[in-house]
Amino acid sequence: MILKFEDIKNLFQEIDANLENKMNIYIIGGAALLFKGLKGSTKDIDIIVKSSEEKMHFENALNKIGFSGNKLTNEYKNLEITYILKRDELRIDLFMKRVCSKLSISKGIEDRAEGIFSGKNLNVFVCSNEDILLFKAVARREADIEDCIALAKQSLNWKIIAKEIKMQIKHGKEIWITYLAEGLEKVEEKGINVPIMKDVMDSYEDYMKKLSKK
Repeated sequence: MILKFEDIKNLFQEIDANLENKMNIYIIGGAALLFKGLKGSTKDIDIIVKSSEEKMHFENALNKIGFSGNKLTNEYKNLEITYILKRDELRIDLFMKRVCSKLSISKGIEDRAEGIFSGKNLNVFVCSNEDILLFKAVARREADIEDCIALAKQSLNWKIIAKEIKMQIKHGKEIWITYLAEGLEKVEEKGINVPIMKDVMDSYEDYMKKLSKK
């Protein structure tokens, strides 16, 4: 269990010292919430890289500092995690470009992300609260739903979330809207108002109608 973001920052410094190519990585999970003060600890560091080449160079750097790969369980395969790497108490869940069938790092997500570490080759960005909520909602695990609730209690810009959803549907695989609808329904069941729920359900119903015609 990681209790201090400083430990994660120290890890980034290690990775940077062993990285041979420049790259940007994006943090979307519990580590991001730990940085933002919305979570007291995290068991893993969820990281998105943008290409297979970056994934290879990032994994090589991790292997150099003692990380090794773990076999994925079905739960993590469903999230489309590319690789899980561990060293002692530190665990990195590595995604390549997308989470849960095409919920991808878009230009909007990149623009909203905040730079939190800049080294010789490694630049680290933490995604906005709005975008972390999207990634967490599609994951749909109980811990993710609790994180969504913590995020929803902040001053979220739901218009940004709605706009990002429309963009992702237009340019990705629409199936992920089913995951999002399920995740946000779970959030509402906990007594949290989701202002965009009607729009999400409309998109979900549109997808299901298209599916039934195939």
